[in-house]
Amino acid sequence: MHKSAAETFLVENYSRYAYARFHRHRKYVIGSWSRWFRRTYDMRGKLVLDFGSGGGGNGSAIMQQYRAHNGNVAGYRGFDACEEVKAWLDQGEHYYDFWADQSLRGQFDLIIGNQIYEHLDREERLRLIARSTELLKEGGRLVLTYPFALYNMNFRYFWEDITHKPVGVEAEAGLIAMFGYQTQIYIGGLRGQPFGLWENLLCLFRNLVMLLPPFWLVNITARKDSSLRRV
Repeated sequence: MHKSAAETFLVENYSRYAYARFHRHRKYVIGSWSRWFRRTYDMRGKLVLDFGSGGGGNGSAIMQQYRAHNGNVAGYRGFDACEEVKAWLDQGEHYYDFWADQSLRGQFDLIIGNQIYEHLDREERLRLIARSTELLKEGGRLVLTYPFALYNMNFRYFWEDITHKPVGVEAEAGLIAMFGYQTQIYIGGLRGQPFGLWENLLCLFRNLVMLLPPFWLVNITARKDSSLRRV
């Protein structure tokens, strides 16, 4: 039977990957996740790629943060598979073909995937990590935020979306580290969007009763360090 690239990768590297995940440690974000995100990722003077950006209006949350930090969006680039979003980004000369464009290879300070990673299958996630490694400068950061679905037992938003796929926490950070990254895991987000107060309180209560972390979001911040590459 023909094996996919992801299956071949995991078979060939499983031993190293299995041990790498046990060395990842979580940090918890208490309070406003959005304020923490803006404070943690300073975009002043940076070249930023927003993977799965979306568009329209004032742009994505990442574009808005870039504008707030810089007063302009000169160093902002966005990528999205949707043709309408691509056309919108093209109008402002902000579209960057993540998979094919080599013009900014090794130059990005930040590549951010905000609520997009959970839509990718194994093959696509491995491709994303490998391609990000090519596009980031040394010391640049890959930032991935996605639902904390494996522990949130009331997460209708996640489980009712047919395009969503469960993503690990320590295991995923260990996998990313093998490509040459220093990884840090953050868990937080006390409020789940777009749910109201009562549904959020119910989720909080259910998780606490089951001794599960009462959070909605995972963030893996991976700083490129080529000396750590194992694959």
